[in-house]
Amino acid sequence: MNNNFIKCLALGFVLLTLIAVSACGKSVPEPMSEPSPITEPEAPAIESEAPASEPEVPEPELEVPKPEQAKFEVISLDIKPLEVVAGETVSITAEVKNIGGSEGVYAAVLSIDGASIETEEVTLAAGSSVMVSFSLTEDTPGIYQVSVGGLTSSLTVEQKLIVKEVELKYDDGTVRDCISTISPLFGGHIVDFSPPSAPFTVKKIRIFGVIYAKGLESKNFDVEILDKNWKAVYSAAYPYTEFTGSRSWVEVEVPDIEVTDKFYVHVYTDSPYPGLHIGADDSVVNEHSDVTVRTEEGVTLLDEWPYGGFWAEDKSKVNWMIRVTGTGMMPPEPAEFTVSNLVITPAVAEAGQTITANAELSNIGEIEGSYSVTLKIDGVQVETKEVTVASGLSQTVSFTFTKDVVGHYNVEVGGLTGVLKLRPLTDILKQLEIAYPELFLELLKLPDLIEEIDSKNDEAIEDISYLALDPEYKTTFESILNEGIKDERKYCTPLQTLLWTAYDREFDGYNPFRNFSIVSFVSDVWETTTTSKNFTSGKWLNFIEAADRLNSPELIATYMQNNFSYSYTRGEAEGVKSAEQIFQDKKGACYDHALFAAYCLKRNGYDKAWGAKVTFDRIVQGYYAGHIGCIYQDPKDSLYYCMDFGTEGYMVYGPFSSIDEAAELVCQVGSSGEAGLESYSLHDIDLETGKYKTTW
Repeated sequence: MNNNFIKCLALGFVLLTLIAVSACGKSVPEPMSEPSPITEPEAPAIESEAPASEPEVPEPELEVPKPEQAKFEVISLDIKPLEVVAGETVSITAEVKNIGGSEGVYAAVLSIDGASIETEEVTLAAGSSVMVSFSLTEDTPGIYQVSVGGLTSSLTVEQKLIVKEVELKYDDGTVRDCISTISPLFGGHIVDFSPPSAPFTVKKIRIFGVIYAKGLESKNFDVEILDKNWKAVYSAAYPYTEFTGSRSWVEVEVPDIEVTDKFYVHVYTDSPYPGLHIGADDSVVNEHSDVTVRTEEGVTLLDEWPYGGFWAEDKSKVNWMIRVTGTGMMPPEPAEFTVSNLVITPAVAEAGQTITANAELSNIGEIEGSYSVTLKIDGVQVETKEVTVASGLSQTVSFTFTKDVVGHYNVEVGGLTGVLKLRPLTDILKQLEIAYPELFLELLKLPDLIEEIDSKNDEAIEDISYLALDPEYKTTFESILNEGIKDERKYCTPLQTLLWTAYDREFDGYNPFRNFSIVSFVSDVWETTTTSKNFTSGKWLNFIEAADRLNSPELIATYMQNNFSYSYTRGEAEGVKSAEQIFQDKKGACYDHALFAAYCLKRNGYDKAWGAKVTFDRIVQGYYAGHIGCIYQDPKDSLYYCMDFGTEGYMVYGPFSSIDEAAELVCQVGSSGEAGLESYSLHDIDLETGKYKTTW
């Protein structure tokens, strides 16, 4: 038992005893009597033992108050800046104080319009404070309520604007005809424009037209810019010689004319036929084009549509081909992504080997953005990567994986698909992979080997591999691999022709490279092998498949020489067919042949390839005033070449040090040497439509 407890009991007992004794000593007083004599009190007997010590009295324990808990308060919120442009970063700081009595942890939550965006935890001692920081980027304009711990402030995000050059137009470039003004009024052509931003600075005016007849070199045409009230803010005269006898665009620079509202561009030609005629496009309903007359009072609209008896009698189908190029502060286009160039390496592998699938992600928008790129194998999602790409840039997205079961797999990255083949590699292929890795990879790119590799393919591959391992044929294989642009072509076409040869013949005792040249070898294989069947097999039915195969100038010329015929009907529309239509027809005029050749070149990495319109300095054969051929620059030597029908069929001519020299050759070929070059113009190819971007 606790000693203190015993002592307390003893002390209590003593106290009770004393109280009892004291109570007993108090009695009712008796009546008074004589006092008795005083006697000494009898001394108490002295005991032999020492008296017992008094028990200790414990001090009372004081109750200690519990400490006050941590308590937090956000005492300030600061946003810098309070107004930003979309896409800019905002700095947000909040001061948090612990107003409680003990240390604690506080979770500071950043909320935007009531939604939690980010959380940051801080530990604070009692009475202390700390600054908590966040950063925020908003891409959408608006007013946002930014909150941290009960404090709220407004953030204004304004629309981001950038300087953009745009072309204002109401035609799609398909000229129906070029039209003169009306005699005897001799007026002009006027188009009204609405600027995409205010202010908008007009920098250039483009006019499509043609001069009919000679001897007009001294005449001028006027170009005016009128504001919405028809007040001239710019006016200048230009010589007719800006135009030629060929329909073409002429660009006129103006001294940065600023407009803030609707404005007009007026081209006053003052000429009926013959003279300067302005192009008209009937592919879009006319809502902006009209005809003017000049009087002493100035320029006015003609009351009635003056044309009749021709297609131009319908005003709704006449859009003057007059355009405006200028700059203004405008919202950027949002991020827009394309995925291209899927490469599976290796395309043929052994089970368990690491496979890499690379694709190029490009942002063709005008602001930075993020895009989720997904890898799928046989339709099953394997991995997804979130990739951020700045405007106008590209980034390679790479996935790696393995497969353990021999077979074929469909590999998809960002919507692009390819085929992976897992197969046991023969000893000869393993030797080729080590001795000639470039040829090994190019061989496995061939579309013929995408399908299941059967015994026929195995034998053909083995024959090619043995041939490639022979040092005698090293130079021949180098020329095969160098045909076309390696990084741009889909595969090596001469190598495919060698495969087609190997399908038909054993290479034991047969040399497919006897008297070898690319053109003769490819031409012979395309004509004679059972795979090609003289261009009549299924290998030549699909336009895209054929265009991918025709991936060098010599290959294009060889194909056209064997398949295309010349067909021209006087008065037919020039340059309106697509490359695919020309491929299906297998015939056309000079502008059709040039289009097909330039399309195949551009598709396979020859970015500078055009249809070249040359104008003769004299009429040939009674009515030929010009000719169209294909001019291109070879990126491997930066020199210029042209492709055209010559005395020996469709041919490649060159090299030339300049486009001017190449245009001279096109003129000589087109006129059979009967005319000189007066002028020329280049017309680019749109790969999406397969047509010329501009017409003549």
